[in-house]
Amino acid sequence: MKSKGYKIASYFIFKDEKMSFDVILKKRVQNDRLTQIATKLYSDHNGIDYNRVFICFYLCPLDIGHGAWATANYTPILDVKVWGKEREEYDKARDKRNQ
Repeated sequence: MKSKGYKIASYFIFKDEKMSFDVILKKRVQNDRLTQIATKLYSDHNGIDYNRVFICFYLCPLDIGHGAWATANYTPILDVKVWGKEREEYDKARDKRNQ
């Protein structure tokens, strides 16, 4: 079976108003792949039932709570943004944080 390349670390529903996901990616991906993942999560978890759906993508589980590498937000239209650093900058920041 082919790996989907990501894992849902957590998701929360807030007062039937909004839903939020933390997703761990196995590697950096392009915007079109982020859009595919976001669309699948939105569909699989009935995102249409919520006014807002927030999806935070991380490259490492340790990053959760320290800023997402990318986001995909339905408010209500999908907006995908990559906030992450280049590989070398990301690794350097991660190593410094883990010291």
